[in-house]
Amino acid sequence: MVLHFSEDRHLDETSRGVAREVQEALQQVIAAGESDSLIRAGPADLWARVWLAVVAVAAEGVRTNGGAPDHPQAAQALQAAWDAIKA
Repeated sequence: MVLHFSEDRHLDETSRGVAREVQEALQQVIAAGESDSLIRAGPADLWARVWLAVVAVAAEGVRTNGGAPDHPQAAQALQAAWDAIKA
């Protein structure tokens, strides 16, 4: 649920804080990548939401299908998350 920022009403205050920290850290990484021309031009918060949405789909697939985090589909989804935001 930490990956679903729109669903934060279901989180306690501590979890909301962790979710904010994760999103802010990701935005900083993305902003640094953008300044190095590694990430598409645009707002870092937008690309963070795109990346997190794809990663959340992968995590949900692992959770609901009983798959292992190192399953090839999980790796493909993580690669797709980076492909979605890279320059």
